[in-house]
Amino acid sequence: MRVNLGKITEIVSKIADLTSGDKTIPGVLLNITDGNMEICYTDGHKSFVENMSVESEEGDHVGKIVVGFEALDRAIKNCQPSGSIKVGDIEVTFKDTANILNIAVDQMYETSDAEGNVTQTHKMARKSMDLAWTEPGADMKSAILIRMKYDDIFEAENADEFDRKELIDALSRTSVEKGKQIYISSKTQTVFVANQAHATAVPISKAKTLSEAELNEIYATVEDMGITDETAKKDAIKKAVAEAENRIHFSVAMTQSIAKALAGILSKISSDKVYLHCKEKYCNIFVDDENEKIGVWFEMAQASKAHTGALDRYASMKYETYQVLFIKDFLDNNIKSALNATKSEKIALKFEKNEGGNMELVIVAGSSSASVADTYRILTRSIIDSNGDLESKIFNASLKVLSDMIAQLKTEHIAIDIDVTSDGGACLRLSEVNMSTYMANYMNARTETERLCKEQGVEFNKDATPTPVPLQLRLRDNALITKQYTMLGK
Repeated sequence: MRVNLGKITEIVSKIADLTSGDKTIPGVLLNITDGNMEICYTDGHKSFVENMSVESEEGDHVGKIVVGFEALDRAIKNCQPSGSIKVGDIEVTFKDTANILNIAVDQMYETSDAEGNVTQTHKMARKSMDLAWTEPGADMKSAILIRMKYDDIFEAENADEFDRKELIDALSRTSVEKGKQIYISSKTQTVFVANQAHATAVPISKAKTLSEAELNEIYATVEDMGITDETAKKDAIKKAVAEAENRIHFSVAMTQSIAKALAGILSKISSDKVYLHCKEKYCNIFVDDENEKIGVWFEMAQASKAHTGALDRYASMKYETYQVLFIKDFLDNNIKSALNATKSEKIALKFEKNEGGNMELVIVAGSSSASVADTYRILTRSIIDSNGDLESKIFNASLKVLSDMIAQLKTEHIAIDIDVTSDGGACLRLSEVNMSTYMANYMNARTETERLCKEQGVEFNKDATPTPVPLQLRLRDNALITKQYTMLGK
């Protein structure tokens, strides 16, 4: 049997991602048929399966066998090309005298002409490695591998469709801290993680935007339901539109290790789309098309109200007391410098006008001696001070938390929005900003300002007439992407 080295290397690497950190790995189940090999793994809590084409030969073993994962991983790594060493497919043969399979590869050297074209290929070495195999169920360890119904991973009448790269990005950003639980939320249409210091919510794009005809069809369907209460009717329409537009319908809770493993596995898949569905307490993520058949199954973590409640509280706030826009690199660089300059866990953040009348964020970071301090002043790009008292406010924050939050944001501009609570506390939202959307909202706000001036008989000067604060506050609407939340000290 001849096996594509690149393909089996990818598969073994995916299993390595899924089992990273596990103390024991029961083995790998190989289900060999004519022209195909299915490679399976499970420990009873998480599973993996992938099909690959093979070139069958006379005398090949047909059926299911179990091999040790570490031995298989070592053999495949030994077959890799290196420097001037070229390799082709690997050869898998089964010995007649014992339960031994042999993995072999020829190492080649290529000579080229002056133009770089390969003229000759020379066989220079051959590697041959024996691996022991057992019948499935021969012992308790291998019996685990055949208890899983791997085909069930792909059986889903309704599954959520994700853009693969978008899901990788969301899982990668939220799985950076060990020991945390990661959530895919149908309620918020985000992938999020919450810890004691801050929460991160990465939005997932809509599956589609409904056309006018599709919206009208929903309205007609709700009308036919005979709902007389107008509020109930609006709620029914809102729910139906969300069901049609939203990408996420299954909510998932997973450990950080599973989320990190999924990001690694998905990065080795070629398909643009992946599918997710849940049944009871289990989640399945898969691809099943003409090029790939890959499935991952895992037992979901127990959702924590402390985590979901924290995000609900953060997201329910309006963040309209103070809104500030920065260029990310300057804010990030100065916060890191301040972090290097002080050992203080908390530091005071305040805003002051510079000599030119423009507002700056001021960070003073010093040693225990009050006479020695570094001062960092970062110019704001825009600022909304709804109460007109921002210069009198001091916010206590952890520079380390702020630095960690900024590290997860990727856009050139980022927004810092603060909502002051009734008890005097403050909640901070740090967000990526889609500047194209933000500027489109700004132009709409200027058009609306001109209309209001005309309506009230007030002269409108495009260079001097200010945009009303309520319209300014709407500039953030739909322009924010990934959001970070934290509480600021009093």
